[in-house]
Amino acid sequence: MWDERTGGGPRALPALALLVLTLGLLPPESLLRARAQPGLIHLPAGEFEHLTQASTGQTTGIWLVVFMPSRRNCDECSGLANSHLEVLAENLAGATLVATVDVSLEGKEVAEQAAAKDLTKRFALANDPPRPDVILFRDRKMFRYEGNLAVEDLQRFALTEFAVLDGQDVPKPRTFFDKFIATFKSYFVEQGRNVEL
Repeated sequence: MWDERTGGGPRALPALALLVLTLGLLPPESLLRARAQPGLIHLPAGEFEHLTQASTGQTTGIWLVVFMPSRRNCDECSGLANSHLEVLAENLAGATLVATVDVSLEGKEVAEQAAAKDLTKRFALANDPPRPDVILFRDRKMFRYEGNLAVEDLQRFALTEFAVLDGQDVPKPRTFFDKFIATFKSYFVEQGRNVEL
């Protein structure tokens, strides 16, 4: 029990909780729910970095992320149904969080389209031909999976087979300034001028 005279009593709890939440010391509510109910997590492209913390320490856990392009143009996507990924998520529960990120552009608001484009560029996701990209984020590195998309193969990769690969540094997300400079440069390139910044 805390001593009321030193300010450590129950009245200090709301202030302490507010401080912890303000400093971001706890994972976001959506991640807490995901951990409480193991299963496949559907991450919006715009919240990818916030929820996974892929480039900022990976303190939310180990993530196996399937970046899904438009299913309409993707032959391999039909073999990787959500039901297969649900089984994978259940098999890896407690060890690895399994998530999908829809990086297609159809039917999305402008902000989510921009976030999907940023992720596609940031992680050099497959565009031609479109296919699912599977990346394991762990130990402050990323490990790109290139094999068969069967549940058993993905599970082996997430648990052990990633270790034979050299992990790559996780690229940082582009900042507002990075995006501004890219827009500025592309404008001048369109005008036929080469700009070095």
